[in-house]
Amino acid sequence: MAERMQATLYFVRRYPLGAIGAVIMAIFVLTALLAGTIAPFDPTATDAPASLARPGGVHLLGADFMGRDVFSRIVHGARISLAVGLCATALGCLIGVAIGVYSALRQYSAFDYATTTISFVGFATPVFWLALLLQLLFHTKLGWLPLGGRLDPGMAPPPHITGLLTVDSLLTGHFDTFVNAAEHLVLPVVVLAAGVYGLMVRIMRTSVLDSLGEEYVRTAEAKGLSRWRVLRRHVLRNAMLPAVTVLGLEFGLLAAGVFVVESVFQWPGLGNYAFQAIQANDYNAMLGATFVIAVMYVVINLFVDIAYLYLDPRIRYA
Repeated sequence: MAERMQATLYFVRRYPLGAIGAVIMAIFVLTALLAGTIAPFDPTATDAPASLARPGGVHLLGADFMGRDVFSRIVHGARISLAVGLCATALGCLIGVAIGVYSALRQYSAFDYATTTISFVGFATPVFWLALLLQLLFHTKLGWLPLGGRLDPGMAPPPHITGLLTVDSLLTGHFDTFVNAAEHLVLPVVVLAAGVYGLMVRIMRTSVLDSLGEEYVRTAEAKGLSRWRVLRRHVLRNAMLPAVTVLGLEFGLLAAGVFVVESVFQWPGLGNYAFQAIQANDYNAMLGATFVIAVMYVVINLFVDIAYLYLDPRIRYA
């Protein structure tokens, strides 16, 4: 047991973003697999009065303006929102970290100026404007990607297992449906990943530059270690600490962006459901969606704070 705990702590210290990503992935998988148990009511059903009249027909958060159970609708919609947010976070972090590190190593070069400018533009661009621009370019002008939705109108959805079209189509062997669902996933993920990319590039560039100026880096280079080994063993491990903090705070920005992106691309996720509730002045749905997003934000930042205990030995919580 002690050896397993030590191995887990070593993984967290060595791969901080991977550890946090594993926690988020675990939450995502559990939500997808246990949605039917956690929220047994059909999210598309509109028979809330009949359900309340039956024994055990208790609606935790009430019924929405269409008569649907709010808690079931939120749980089932959260799976879709988590899928989009997780893909956007992974894409933005991978590209942002790699480009941020390389930009720091090529400080004041043309590449550095170009990536810094692009990161500022990506972080400052409103998501609704970027979404409409990409729809105009890749659907209307080029015809490469679909306009919105999760599947083409003539495409039959795969058998329901997790509620995620890409996963269900792979599990059931419907590869044509998987390709179609993945095409519909591209634009929403790219729009949300633009902000994550812009923030991660700026954070990683600054952190790597600070680490490169430390004495332990110069000592390691003076001992004859290669630049790649110094970067991998000493620079990145310290430069990733601010990125871990930003990754937790980034969830708040993603939660806000999901509201707009799902509405523009007509995805039936938590953000689109909350947006419809706001338009309909549905207080049960608005309060339920706000509560769930706030709890998710607190839990993710709690995991980030706990991870900091193992990433930085200088930090101790009383």
